[in-house]
Amino acid sequence: MVMVTLIIRVATVLVGMIVMLMPVAVMMMVITLAACLFDWNKLHAAHRALARLVIGLVSLTFHETRVFHKSLLLMILPHNRIHP
Repeated sequence: MVMVTLIIRVATVLVGMIVMLMPVAVMMMVITLAACLFDWNKLHAAHRALARLVIGLVSLTFHETRVFHKSLLLMILPHNRIHP
């Protein structure tokens, strides 16, 4: 039963990461296309803004993963062995 819960939690984290990063990829393509059509000088600024957004999302994802790992350890190991 613990193994099934572990598999479900890992799958949830992976799906969450994919769902969070997919709109970023679509926005990157749309902004690149729009910048190419209208003004080449704005392309660099658009990519910098998107890079900041991606870095923020990835750091948020890693923070969620750390919280997930801690809860996973609390679930698997005996409670008296973990010191917060």
